[in-house]
Amino acid sequence: MLRRRAPRHWATVATFCLAGSWAAAAQAFEVEVDSETTAQGYQLRNAWGDPVLSRRRFLQTLGLHVVGIGENENAAASSGLDMSFHMRMRLDADFAIQPFESNYADYPSAFVPGLQRAPVDLVIGYFDIRNLAGGWLSARLGRQIIVDPLGWWSLDGALLRAELPVFLALEAYGGFEQRAGLPLSTGRFERDGVWRGDRTSLDANAYPEFLEAGLAPAHGFVLESIDLPVVHARVAYRRVWNTGKVATSPFSEDRVGMPSTTDGMRISQERLGVSADALVEELGALRTGLIHDFPRAQITSWYATLDGFVTSWLTTGIDVDHVIPTFDGDSIWSFFSTEPTTTLLGRGDVGLTNRWRLAVAGGVRWVDIESETSTTMLDVLGRASVRHDHDGGRVGMGSLTDRGERGSRDGVDVFADQWFEDRFLVSGRVSVADWRDAMRTDRSTTSLGYVLGGGFRVGDETMARLEWEHDTNELVGQRYRILASLQLLVSR
Repeated sequence: MLRRRAPRHWATVATFCLAGSWAAAAQAFEVEVDSETTAQGYQLRNAWGDPVLSRRRFLQTLGLHVVGIGENENAAASSGLDMSFHMRMRLDADFAIQPFESNYADYPSAFVPGLQRAPVDLVIGYFDIRNLAGGWLSARLGRQIIVDPLGWWSLDGALLRAELPVFLALEAYGGFEQRAGLPLSTGRFERDGVWRGDRTSLDANAYPEFLEAGLAPAHGFVLESIDLPVVHARVAYRRVWNTGKVATSPFSEDRVGMPSTTDGMRISQERLGVSADALVEELGALRTGLIHDFPRAQITSWYATLDGFVTSWLTTGIDVDHVIPTFDGDSIWSFFSTEPTTTLLGRGDVGLTNRWRLAVAGGVRWVDIESETSTTMLDVLGRASVRHDHDGGRVGMGSLTDRGERGSRDGVDVFADQWFEDRFLVSGRVSVADWRDAMRTDRSTTSLGYVLGGGFRVGDETMARLEWEHDTNELVGQRYRILASLQLLVSR
């Protein structure tokens, strides 16, 4: 990681080059640039043998943060307006992608729709403006990540927040959802069940399940309690539309003729989420929430978590979580029935000593299967971990078990990290996992893996690391990965 805090005269130049909006001498803003670089290579094959897949990946992130925009260093008093700019870009390149994987015209059978050798993603890029209208109004303009009771989501647009003098804050936003296939975008924030991208190189009847990316208008609001003792509550609503053509029968056996399509605006998602938290210091905390899906006309998920602060060294809790899978409105999975899954876990975290810590959890998970006769499938869950922190390092072990009618999964993981002279790091991890699939017994196996790594700390904020990973089981044979990273922080 590379971070650099520039002096004021360099901040002027950097901001002019990247944002093109401000010129020099009187500005008092500061600029911070940070980056992270990771390189890795790995090789694997699928569970049916060939092909062996070799990859060489290079990940680069670059961030820019400009604060104090518009402030005049010669002014006696500030107007109170607080404006900043935040940007982060991500390059995730794979230099081992073969030409035939992205060439449909010459290699249609090997072509992978949506595959890119070096995609560039603008993770965030927005102006943050605060202290408007006497301090009760703020705004964000640009690409931003929204976190609310509906989850993580990415918006290209504008968000306004008003903090009212009645213990309430109101947010309203509008714009477009970040979508795969559009410039500087990925599909990580889209609803499940869709595969989108650029279809310009494809025949109309090729890969009809691969949808052409289009703009996705969206709007929503969040109502939040502020400055209340003990309780914090939020209500969030979001609606997103799909646009462009989509095949109405993507899995038709007739791949010769043109597939039937429909276009126009249609619902991608429309949901309402509610969450409420209550925290009593030195006693405990309660967190609850639910999501209502309007197209399905039902509550599709809810959760409740209760923590008890028994003593300074013991925390206990119970979690219950209920989920019904939901999908994008254009997904074929929206037409099929889905089974709800409910998980109930009890847990405890114990500080045995200043150096030893133990965590355990256990419970059940059940799936309701709706058919001619309703059936409930039950799984028993168990988790345990222990960690010992000592001078210059730590050792620990974690384990899990999931057992039920559909099969079982068991695993144990042991790790150790040790520093020498506070400069040299040696680390290792060994894991063993066994899973049994009652419906596909040929997919059952036992897997063994290990990771060996080392690091060198050049300075207080500079470190280089190298890791080697090897995993093996009867299904996929041998899998290898090597990862190198450099973390660097320079401030001035």
